[in-house]
Amino acid sequence: MGNGEKRDAPQTQVRSQIQAAEEEAKEAQAMDAKFRRGLPDDLYIGRLVYRGLLATSCGPKLCMVDGVKLTQLERDKAATLLRNLEGRLKTPTANAHSGEDEVATNDT
Repeated sequence: MGNGEKRDAPQTQVRSQIQAAEEEAKEAQAMDAKFRRGLPDDLYIGRLVYRGLLATSCGPKLCMVDGVKLTQLERDKAATLLRNLEGRLKTPTANAHSGEDEVATNDT
């Protein structure tokens, strides 16, 4: 075996590990999507608040929470939800209406 072959072995191993990690991430994302769709709205909203608060606090460099990719769509939904919640906290009596809440639900 020549010197070139010895140097290529670690690079091949690294590429293989990267590919395996990417496949695991795709699988985790698919499993999470299935899990998320099965959540009742109140639990989905709680999850969205949690992930949204982390995204807001940590900024755009945060790309994964609890092993699941944080998408731009999720960031946008969370930002809308957090703004709505913040507005309700500032004026609690102004929002005591028929119970129709304008928050993101699991089916949006």
